Amino acid sequence: MAEDKIILDGLQDIVDIIVNEGKARLIQQGHVAFGEGINSLDTIVFKTVDAFVGQVYGKGYLLSQDAGIRPENYAKTSNNKGLIKRLTDWIRQKNIVIAMVKKNGKPLSPSRQTAKNLAYAIVKTHKLVGMHSYNKQRDTSKQGWLTDTVNANQAEIRAIIESVGFKYFDSIIESAVKEFNRNNK
Repeated sequence: MAEDKIILDGLQDIVDIIVNEGKARLIQQGHVAFGEGINSLDTIVFKTVDAFVGQVYGKGYLLSQDAGIRPENYAKTSNNKGLIKRLTDWIRQKNIVIAMVKKNGKPLSPSRQTAKNLAYAIVKTHKLVGMHSYNKQRDTSKQGWLTDTVNANQAEIRAIIESVGFKYFDSIIESAVKEFNRNNK
């Protein structure tokens, strides 16, 4: 139906705003080590029997990037054996060990073992303070990519919803008038 397409197109516009603006916020917040999260963001819109659905989906950890993880919950999520390996890879990718050597001036080997030790320290800090943290304190500046995106674009999203609503009702009325005229010939 033409009416369905109007709604699906409007939903697509809304989820596209969320993904495009969300990617920009993730980059602005520095979540770009490997690009897996940003590159995984995508959308789908569809109609079910009784609803229209617009979904934004991507890597599961992006929700943690939005809300952070409280210390009491970090212990529950960090039992994954691959966490230390992923953190070690991230540390090496970002050259964090080398940056620490330059900042502190202390001899520190930029080896895989040093990066792994730092990964264990990060996990320990997150278990004590939560994620995201800086200087042993919770840091919310790297959170809110999704929440802030939706909040910042509320007016545009609302305008799309209103526009789609008007187009939808216009289409229904136009169809009803055509049907009425066809039946009254």
